Amino acid sequence: MIMPKRFATPFRVPLCQTTQRAGGSTHRGAHMATHRGGAFAVAVANKCDRTDPWTLLCRNAPARGHGRSFLSLLLRWFSWQFAVVLLLLIGLSPAMADQLQNDIAAVQAVGPQGAGHREAVDALRRLSRVSADSLPQLLEAMDTASPLADNWLRGAIETAADRALRNGDRLPVEKLEAFVIDTRHDPGARHLAFELVRRVDPSVESRLIPRMLNDPGVEFRRAAVARLIAEGQRLLDAEKTSAARDVFLKALSGAVHKDQVDLLATRLEKLGQPVDIARHLGFIVRWHLCGPFDNTGKRGYDVAYPPEQGIDLAASYEGKSGPVRWIEHTTTDAYGMVDLNKALGKDLGVVGYATTVFVASEPATVEFRLGTPNAYKLWLNGKLIGQREVYHAGQAIDQYVDQGRLRRGENRIVLKICQNEQTESWAQMWEFQLRVCDAAGTAVLSADRPAPGSRTSHRTPVESPQTNARRR
Repeated sequence: MIMPKRFATPFRVPLCQTTQRAGGSTHRGAHMATHRGGAFAVAVANKCDRTDPWTLLCRNAPARGHGRSFLSLLLRWFSWQFAVVLLLLIGLSPAMADQLQNDIAAVQAVGPQGAGHREAVDALRRLSRVSADSLPQLLEAMDTASPLADNWLRGAIETAADRALRNGDRLPVEKLEAFVIDTRHDPGARHLAFELVRRVDPSVESRLIPRMLNDPGVEFRRAAVARLIAEGQRLLDAEKTSAARDVFLKALSGAVHKDQVDLLATRLEKLGQPVDIARHLGFIVRWHLCGPFDNTGKRGYDVAYPPEQGIDLAASYEGKSGPVRWIEHTTTDAYGMVDLNKALGKDLGVVGYATTVFVASEPATVEFRLGTPNAYKLWLNGKLIGQREVYHAGQAIDQYVDQGRLRRGENRIVLKICQNEQTESWAQMWEFQLRVCDAAGTAVLSADRPAPGSRTSHRTPVESPQTNARRR
């Protein structure tokens, strides 16, 4: 495109940009851009000091007698201004996208002890001001973020969404909903997207949650189970017991939270449907146990007793008070609790070992979730995958979560449980419960586990008040 000679003089126009000072104050800076075409570029400046375009136009107006009307010149001026401003906007878009990516990278790089903190703070301020259309991109960044960076990104997303809604802007609901149903994304990011959609479209809950009974996101799954529990209760209140049982069983298939599992097991037991909670949650109930070994002064935690050097179920070892051998043990506790005081003899300052073989049909990365008031070490196929030297600081299901990779076929699990020498009544428990599951808490069962209803499959026993108090 050839420009009119009258407008061919180069000049410089300031493009305003707001920058941040330390402490949160702002100042106006100017990037100078050289363009050909005259006064049109002043339109791209935002709240800047500008030369009056009318003055510039008149300054460049043709002299009388040159055969060009003032109206013709005015139309030409506006057409050039529009064309070049459009080009400027197209050129700025990649730069804005690059800035967004750089800011996301800065936040993702934030680390402990202040690593990358200064850069991340500046980036976070900019991310908190992005348009609503950029929210899906920020949510995607949570897929690969560390827990610390995840928290920062969450704050930026919530702030940006709040600002957009206050300004009357529309959230990209369609893209956010597509993000929610894509299970490849981080469950926490998906739930945040769900909450954003629900703020402007409450119907999303009734549309999506019923389809999420087996979702990898535990919050979605819990909500789906809760809806089915309410539906089953309505049927039960209407004395439609058969239909209620079917709904409760469907709810149980997706339940991974203890309170929901307990409630459903109770409802189903009353309807004549026994529930094997240990199997449902993936607790290991069959073990070989050995001990006690010495842990006087808590020194036994770091001693590699023979079971750590290799498993020989026929071997005899020197224990704390004499020879010890491996014994078979199957717990009948609904939540897989193994009481070592009962199995190996009550004592203080002792170490006990438990081992089992887990048969995997396919290689898989799984979680080993342990509950114990004692110090422990956990090995999978000879590799140490978890350890905590903590005594009597509380106990709960899924208290400790360690990840391991199962190979196809047999996998050897070895667990070391250490009891200290405290004499307080609340420090006498020497016990553990271990389950194998996926990241959402769905049970992963050994291929050789007995089928439901067999003699070694356990129903839900009525727990004593002492047991319930201990688990709390």
